[in-house]
Amino acid sequence: MEAASPARGAPTQQLDTTRADYEALRASKERELSSATAATRALAIAASDARADREVAQGAGALYESFWKRAREDARLAATDRDAARRELEAVRQERDAAIKTRDLEHAARADAERDRDAARARELAMQHRIEEIATDSTPR
Repeated sequence: MEAASPARGAPTQQLDTTRADYEALRASKERELSSATAATRALAIAASDARADREVAQGAGALYESFWKRAREDARLAATDRDAARRELEAVRQERDAAIKTRDLEHAARADAERDRDAARARELAMQHRIEEIATDSTPR
């Protein structure tokens, strides 16, 4: 029996070595699976964070675009208002210039009328003076 024991010990020892190798491989596999699971979770979290960042960026982009769209529309309206104000200002200036011209013409016409009136009064006074002279010269002496 002793002779069989050493012969039997070698396969048992080989089986124990194989079992130990299997357990080491199994433990290594479990560590690798655990590591892969942790890496997968980290990648899933990173992907989720990237999606959230993308959604925030898209929202900010939409907000930015709407801001600039509104700013462009406000600028267009301001330019339209500015152009209308310029046209209105030009019309008011033309009205002012026409009123000044009319006033100046009326002042000139009044000045002419006053000169004509003064000249007529002077002629009237001269005629009255002449009439008085003639009346005084024709009186019997």
